[in-house]
Amino acid sequence: MGMKCSFSLLFLVLFFSRVDALFAHGLLHCQFTSPDDVVYLEQIFFNKVLQIQYNSTLGKYTGYTEKTKEIAEGLNKNPKFIKEEKKMN
Repeated sequence: MGMKCSFSLLFLVLFFSRVDALFAHGLLHCQFTSPDDVVYLEQIFFNKVLQIQYNSTLGKYTGYTEKTKEIAEGLNKNPKFIKEEKKMN
């Protein structure tokens, strides 16, 4: 279920991307130093530039361009979507 949310987010961002985008990829990874200190990150890049990121420590999406800031704001205002993201942690 978590991968479904991630892929749907990727397609959402791709839908709003410019036509001249050359390359896009997404990363899903966990960073940890102990079992109690885990950070889950979802990152989406276009043309080697980070566009949007979910950070489990913050519990929200962060956009890094004008358009992805709007998308992140919309996702963060959707409690059902954020609840699903937190389930993946």
